[in-house]
Amino acid sequence: MSWKSVCPCALVLSVVGIGAIRAQAPFPPAPRTIDAGPGPIAATRDVTPSSYVAPAAGLSDWILGTQPGCCGPIGGDGPIRGELYLRGGPSLPVEGKYFGHTLQTGWDIDGGGRVLFFNTARDADWSVDLGLTNIHNSGQHSDRKATLSILVPDANGTATRIPALDVSVESLNRTFVNAGFGTDWYLTGNAGGCEDGSCGKGCAWRAGIDAGGRYGTAKLELNEIRHRSDVIGGVYVGLHTDLIWNCGNCCCFLAGFRAEWDYTWMDILQKTDADLEDVNLLFTVGFQY
Repeated sequence: MSWKSVCPCALVLSVVGIGAIRAQAPFPPAPRTIDAGPGPIAATRDVTPSSYVAPAAGLSDWILGTQPGCCGPIGGDGPIRGELYLRGGPSLPVEGKYFGHTLQTGWDIDGGGRVLFFNTARDADWSVDLGLTNIHNSGQHSDRKATLSILVPDANGTATRIPALDVSVESLNRTFVNAGFGTDWYLTGNAGGCEDGSCGKGCAWRAGIDAGGRYGTAKLELNEIRHRSDVIGGVYVGLHTDLIWNCGNCCCFLAGFRAEWDYTWMDILQKTDADLEDVNLLFTVGFQY
């Protein structure tokens, strides 16, 4: 048999075989078995539409705060509370080789917040205080001069500082960022708590002490030339007493009085000693939450 007769026969057999393969029925799928389990358990899986109860619409009890035990005190011992305050009052310069004699009584304005960490009995706390302070004093006694100097280069290129101008104070403005720590004692009443939706019964009276540091800037207006400025630092110690009124919904208003001593370091007058001590007598309003 020649190749000319073998090739056509092979081609015909291939076409016939492919057609036969395509014509075969697919294999039937394997049977699936479902284990319904014991009768009583299978019966519980039969949930009819009449037995389905849709959940109630609205916010959950955990969000609304009505779930028992969801809103207890935070902290290892007693509750942790927050407080915002605003203070204002006279600032009296009491000591300073230069500014102690050339500044009038000024005005001090404070604002900030405190975090209070109460004990278990809620009759005392430790506090952390962050705030801002601005103290403005007008000048007096313009006959008391401070000498400013300038740098003058000599023939060798070395700068020499020489006295140049006597100046007097028109006003001094200081702005600080404060950070401090303190403690309070509740002489009557206590801090209350948020579990019953209030912050104590009636009024409370407290007293406390705190201390801390300050960092900021000073602007000195002079009668003879334009202003000078400086970066300044300081420390303070304060005593305060406050009355606290329950206003419901875990919020309390407070009002009180604060006496504070502070010390400010300044180089705003070059070689003249410009450090200053003040006594600030401040009235306080705020709220505790």
